[in-house]
Amino acid sequence: MSNTSSKYLDKAVLAFKNLPGVGEKSALRFVLHLVKNRPYACEELISAISHLKDHLRDCQNCGNLSDHALCS
Repeated sequence: MSNTSSKYLDKAVLAFKNLPGVGEKSALRFVLHLVKNRPYACEELISAISHLKDHLRDCQNCGNLSDHALCS
């Protein structure tokens, strides 16, 4: 793991590294981009992930991902 000057950056890099196909350099680029170039992007990302966790489910009929118990 990288040793930046911030434990918060390190933790965010580790979280992105857990995604498939994302290495340490890419994870660090993602984090720095979110923090430096798009100040509201962090809130947008947090909101989107939170909504996925809270509202996305498997369709009871076919198993496809859906916002509802049954997909269209």
